[in-house]
Amino acid sequence: MSASKTYTPILSSSEDDKDTFYDQTGLQRTLLSNNLVVLRDSNSYYMAHSADNKLGNSVNGNYTGAVGMVQREEADMVMGPLALNIRRRDVLEYSYGYIYSKTSMLYRRNTHTQPDVFTLIKPFEPKVWLGVLLAVMFVAGAAIFFNRFHATLRHDTVSGASNQRSTDSEFVAKSILWTWKIFFAQDLTDSPRGHSGHVLTIFWLVISFMIASMYRCNLRAILIDEVKAPFTNTKEFVERDDYTVTWIKGKAYKPYLKERLQWFPDEPLGKLWHMRTDPVSAENFVSTVANNKIAGLAINLALRAFTADDFSQHGECRVAVAESDVVTVYMSYGFPRHSILRESVDSVLLRLVQSGIPEQMQRNNTRNADLCFKPQTSKESRPIAVKDLMGTFLICGIG
Repeated sequence: MSASKTYTPILSSSEDDKDTFYDQTGLQRTLLSNNLVVLRDSNSYYMAHSADNKLGNSVNGNYTGAVGMVQREEADMVMGPLALNIRRRDVLEYSYGYIYSKTSMLYRRNTHTQPDVFTLIKPFEPKVWLGVLLAVMFVAGAAIFFNRFHATLRHDTVSGASNQRSTDSEFVAKSILWTWKIFFAQDLTDSPRGHSGHVLTIFWLVISFMIASMYRCNLRAILIDEVKAPFTNTKEFVERDDYTVTWIKGKAYKPYLKERLQWFPDEPLGKLWHMRTDPVSAENFVSTVANNKIAGLAINLALRAFTADDFSQHGECRVAVAESDVVTVYMSYGFPRHSILRESVDSVLLRLVQSGIPEQMQRNNTRNADLCFKPQTSKESRPIAVKDLMGTFLICGIG
């Protein structure tokens, strides 16, 4: 008999068929069926779920759940989300680890661009905007001077104070309009006359083109990268004060984090202890994370299944995955001490692992998770600084 705990994707069953081995699904059931077929013992075992559907915890040396059934010799092995754990070595012997899985943090994905009323002025720093304004004023002033100077040389003005003021006003309006036309549209009409006016036009055209190109490129980068991850690893997570961390009920993260706090209180994993909240069930794990500012700790094997299932239901990735420094685990089967069955299972399981079958099976069953496992960008585009435009200002100075 095999004691088990239902835990998608490792092992799952319907409510009506919890005692039938061939109605079980999941990675452990498939691997075990391969073992049983090779060992020619497929008719000798049936499934028995623990009463509380948990792996079990130690209570004064006696385990509850599926591990307790093996300890009391009510079962020949344990199936479920069983990782190689030294705390259970007094009652269990583990099979060869059939899959290696890191532990990551699941969090609510930012799926929409964050609006900002100041988006259009973000590409440049205030000093750069001030420099652009001064450059426009300088070029407009130079254009007024050149237009007025060449008009005087050609004697194009009409005598009379009122006519002179009217002509000066036209020069001012014409020069300012030309400055902005060059800046926004590279429009060469109404350019100042003479060689000096042509030189001014060429330099202002080049500078305007460079400034406009930098502005457009940086604005596009800001709009694309506006979706930012709240954190990408454990160190960044513990620096936030608006998130808490949870995990699935029955997992061993509580004693693990407590030990880290005791021995390494200043490290990120030690600080996680103070950010914990109540554990949740596997069924509510993704919805709890997707609807709250709560990060969920779990092995990647489980997270791929959770995210794939959630993507199938909602048609989008509601959650994302960040790296964590929590211990990496090897998933395994559990057997009573000195079990003859363990040696037989190990001999076949080792060959399956060496051929890469468990990894391939797990990935084939959770293809929808590939998109959700892509990391969100955490890079924030910086505004263009004065140094970025030093080349442009150098050209202006030479001119």
